[in-house]
Amino acid sequence: MGKIKPKRENSHKRIGIMTCSNITQDLGCAAPICLKGLRARGGKFARYDDDVELVGIINCAGCPGIFGADKLVRRIRTLAELNVDAIHFSSCLIDFCPFREKYRKMINEKYPDIDVVLGTHDPPEGITPEMFIQAVKDMVCQPKPDLVDLIKAFV
Repeated sequence: MGKIKPKRENSHKRIGIMTCSNITQDLGCAAPICLKGLRARGGKFARYDDDVELVGIINCAGCPGIFGADKLVRRIRTLAELNVDAIHFSSCLIDFCPFREKYRKMINEKYPDIDVVLGTHDPPEGITPEMFIQAVKDMVCQPKPDLVDLIKAFV
């Protein structure tokens, strides 16, 4: 395995984004609003000038179980090996993840040279965080038929 390259001296910034596994997998989010924010240098991307490069997007390791910390560090290693200067936690991860602070601390401990930025884009105009959270909750938690429904239909 290759070694992580030393930081560059120029102002060019390399960043990664970590999204919420539940949002990306359950709702099929491909981070379009995060990417739009990056292109417009809005939200938490306002800190960068035009010399920024997105080198990767990863999902978190999911809500942690016994292996959560190890899985997260393994995923972050991918971005670290790509020599990122910063990892942005997606706005959905900030809004929904009760483990975000634990994840931030773990990344800071393992990769102290990588800046962890809490957030990506600004909320859409006219949408409060509470409205967004409720809308996503409604989408994720809507009743879906499952095998029990099929069995009950035939019994």
